[in-house]
Amino acid sequence: MEINNPLISIVMPLYNHYKYVDDAINSILNQTYNNIELIIVDDGSTDGSSTIALQAVIRDKRVKYVCQDNRGTGEALNSGYQMAKGKYGTWVSSDNVYYPQMLLTFYDFLQNNNSQFVFSAFDIYQNDKYHHTFKLGGINNACILNDFITRSFNTCITGICFLYSMDLKNKCGNFLDIPGEDYYMGVCMGFETNVGYIPISLGKYRRHDNFVSGRLEKNLSLHIKNGGISAVEMVKRLISLK
Repeated sequence: MEINNPLISIVMPLYNHYKYVDDAINSILNQTYNNIELIIVDDGSTDGSSTIALQAVIRDKRVKYVCQDNRGTGEALNSGYQMAKGKYGTWVSSDNVYYPQMLLTFYDFLQNNNSQFVFSAFDIYQNDKYHHTFKLGGINNACILNDFITRSFNTCITGICFLYSMDLKNKCGNFLDIPGEDYYMGVCMGFETNVGYIPISLGKYRRHDNFVSGRLEKNLSLHIKNGGISAVEMVKRLISLK
């Protein structure tokens, strides 16, 4: 990958993922698309995760690290994106993994299609064992967006594999301090541009109840079920908060 390709910024909120964060970091640094910056925002970790992150800073100049008091995923993402200098951006949880071709695949797609936002299928692992592959069925922008809204809402999984222009991200503003902040941001972006979708798995999503992703899924799931509202109604409520 030539250095004159545009910079891609990856933001990683980090909170108590000592067991997994090294895999997450390495999966980014080993991408076949090399012109990247990894911005790790330590949201007050207490389990030694910060040591692993700082080791990555020492061994690879593409890694940046900042630590803040525990303020939640949304605030950590906002802090990271304020530092981002890339033309394109994405973010990854500190317990998930990108497959090596992910960023290059997405970059090539955006260069050859009328879109500023692309995402893909991904593999779901339950307690470190393969469970199933999350895919969508849409074949055009309207179908893809509808499928994303409905399936992500019903399963409380918003995806881990995506890339978008920073111009699009800035147009949609900051992440909200709510459960499912990534779902809200993804839907907002989907309404602003043609949505690209690649039906191959480009990452590994870990599901487990004792970490951040598991808690967010459970909280959002309870909110949905107890509220008795549809995906469309939920989206309307989220957008009204902007």
